[in-house]
Amino acid sequence: MNIVVVDGQGGSIGASLVEKIKNRNKSVKVCGLGVNYFASKAMKRSGADITATGENAIKVNAKDCDFILGTTGIMIANSLQGEISPKIAKALAKSDATKILIPFDCSNTIIIGSSDKSLEENIDRAVDKLFEQMANKKAL
Repeated sequence: MNIVVVDGQGGSIGASLVEKIKNRNKSVKVCGLGVNYFASKAMKRSGADITATGENAIKVNAKDCDFILGTTGIMIANSLQGEISPKIAKALAKSDATKILIPFDCSNTIIIGSSDKSLEENIDRAVDKLFEQMANKKAL
């Protein structure tokens, strides 16, 4: 399974996702895709097998992965203080990968029905959902 984690800004949420995924299963391949250098570096320090940075890296890697994880902001053009370009949002949305998104108020977008859990609890729930989905795909 090819897992991609996308983050921007300082990369702390992406780094937390990478760390929790690798702690659960060290053999899973995780690619950390940073919108900027700092996000990529944070995910690499947290155990990402490979990292890449920028719009083109995200566009290329989003095509060939099984899962994409990040906050809801990665799917919304101009979010994360403008770091998510329309091309990044489109590439992620068009990907056939299963997207597991953490609700995070970063773009004046309210996700109705999202829980009122803490960010850390939502990260844990995202990792649980990833491994659940991976098991389901292997069962097919």
